[in-house]
Amino acid sequence: MDNIFESECGYFPERSSSQDWQMLPDINQVRNCYTDIPDGINNETIQITYFSDFNKDGYRRAGKLLYKNICPQCKKCQPIRIPISSFVPSKSQRKVLRINSDIKCSMNLDSKSFISEDKIELYRRYSLKHESKMKTREEAIEELLYWNGMENLGDTPIYCSTSNLDYYLEDTLVGCSVLDFTNDGVSSVYFYYDTSSDIMKRSLGTFSVLSEIMRLKEIEQDYYYLGYYIKGHKNMDYKANFRSYELLGDDGWKVVEQND
Repeated sequence: MDNIFESECGYFPERSSSQDWQMLPDINQVRNCYTDIPDGINNETIQITYFSDFNKDGYRRAGKLLYKNICPQCKKCQPIRIPISSFVPSKSQRKVLRINSDIKCSMNLDSKSFISEDKIELYRRYSLKHESKMKTREEAIEELLYWNGMENLGDTPIYCSTSNLDYYLEDTLVGCSVLDFTNDGVSSVYFYYDTSSDIMKRSLGTFSVLSEIMRLKEIEQDYYYLGYYIKGHKNMDYKANFRSYELLGDDGWKVVEQND
């Protein structure tokens, strides 16, 4: 790790954080990262393998970069993943699934529609809920480009296996997940949603995780990577509700035993 950056911690303002940042090579560069690639392996497959290896080691994609929290004095940020085969929804999660049975999910692989007019407006309304003011159209576009790993409108994402899972209530877009598919599952990058009072009652964030886990089960994938878990943190503690789950520590990925 030779690209260490220090900054104010985004979770505990009184602390500083240390992160290792690595550039994610695009599909035309990634072959140069290896010296022994067999003939017939295309660049997309190589890039997915490259990203998957970093993902399993606890790295997250942020725009065109990969990062990992490595704060020497604090181990609160722990990479978390959900083994698909052993996941069982709780009683309350089954209720969320029933409440949202009228919401349709559409897997979107066309990067030209990752930043559409309805997604820009949805993101702007979402920003008003979570920040002090609504973002401008230009600010929303810039941030959606970032989450999808794109530099300009019309670009393809830096990572060839980035997709959007769009959530519709009738014909209205009410949510969008930015997902990075890997060799063993998917890494959840970002989820933004309709913050109107009627939709907020539906627990759409929980529903999105449940829906994506079920999709992975259908295609026989192994893991759903949920980013970082921080025990006791009001914005991160919810991830422990999806059981069973594994945390990445010094000895690798370990199942966390839960007693109901």
